[in-house]
Order: sequence, then C-alpha cells, then structure tokens
Amino acid sequence: MNKSFTKIRHIQESNLRLEKRFLNENTPVTPTEPTTQTTVAADPKTDFVNQFKGQALNFYLPDVNYKNVPLISSFMVTNVTFPDSNSILIEGTSSVGTIEIKYSCDGTDTFLITKIVKFDQRVLDDVAQFLDLGLDNNWKKLLASYAKMTTQKQQLRPMALKQEQSKIYHTLLKSFPNMVLNGGSDQTGQTFIKYIQNYLCGTNASGKAVAKAKFQ
Repeated sequence: MNKSFTKIRHIQESNLRLEKRFLNENTPVTPTEPTTQTTVAADPKTDFVNQFKGQALNFYLPDVNYKNVPLISSFMVTNVTFPDSNSILIEGTSSVGTIEIKYSCDGTDTFLITKIVKFDQRVLDDVAQFLDLGLDNNWKKLLASYAKMTTQKQQLRPMALKQEQSKIYHTLLKSFPNMVLNGGSDQTGQTFIKYIQNYLCGTNASGKAVAKAKFQ
C-alpha cells in the first residue's frame, strides 16, 4: 500500500515538473527594444573657433623684402563659414580691426583678405597722411598702416621717414593688388594652416593642400 502510494506521488511530481517545463519553454518572450543613444553631431564652426580660441595669429606678406614684420598681427578667430566644400572664410579681430580672410584648397597655402569689416580708428588716424589723394579704400588703408609699422624703428628725420613710408606703400600697392598673405611663419600660424588642411583639404604628391577628390 505504502509502496503504491509513494509510486503514485512520484509519478505526479514528475508530471508536474514536465508540465512546468513545457509551459516555460512555450511562453512567448517579449523582445526588448535595443537601447539607442542619440549622438549630437559636432558643429564644425564651434569646433574650429574653440580650437584657436585665445590664440593670436600673425600674417606676413609673401614678398621677401617684407617678411620680418607681419602685415596683420594678433588675429583672433571669432567666426567661420564654409562657402563651398574646398574653402573656408574666417572672421576675427586683429591689430588693424575686424577682418575676414579666406583659405582655399588650391595648393598655394596662402590666405586672401576678403573683407575688412571694421578698421580700428587709431589705424585710420595713423595712415591719414597716405590718403590725401582720395585713395581711401580698405586695401590702401591696410598697406598704409603696414608701411608705417615697418618704419617704426628706423632712426630717420620726419620728412625722410614719411618718404620711406610712402615708398613702401606705393611698392606694395603696385605689387599686391589682391593682398595675398602667407599663413604666418610662427608655430601658431603653421598649426593653423595644418588644422585647416586636415579638416578641409586633401593633399597632392608634393604635400600641398588641394581640393578633396569628389567621388561620383
């Protein structure tokens, strides 16, 4: 009797375990949604400005006779725009006021002044002597300022000093009508160019910055 009861209970427990196993294996599993992380795209303008925030850049004329004194000094980036895929417009404050310069991936590694947004009034006062012929556009103001700056340490009498400044001014006016600038001979200037090249340009076999290849 006891043996029969034990056998029956054993069979019931086995059946119960099989039933639970069956139910567990056939219970539909609710799929969990994969966790998604929202990635905020970096703003290239903000990245560029932050990269050089607070760094003063100097720009020099390509003419070998005027490489010792920067045409524009203490240039600090305030804003950038990308007019096309192979060039960048950079606005900033500088020794002569607020200007805009352009760098293109064209193999020249130079900058072009595209706009003088606002001239520092002190600069205008300093170059007034060069503007008596009605030559009052911004390019001429900039050249006049540079001519004065290059002669600051020369020990010349006032009349001779003005003659020297005028000579430099007219030489530059004739030689550089488009105002092409070197990107700076100091380390910060070289870093500035290299950053733009890596960010925007490709390079040719000679290592010059050129437009990136467009894949069709």
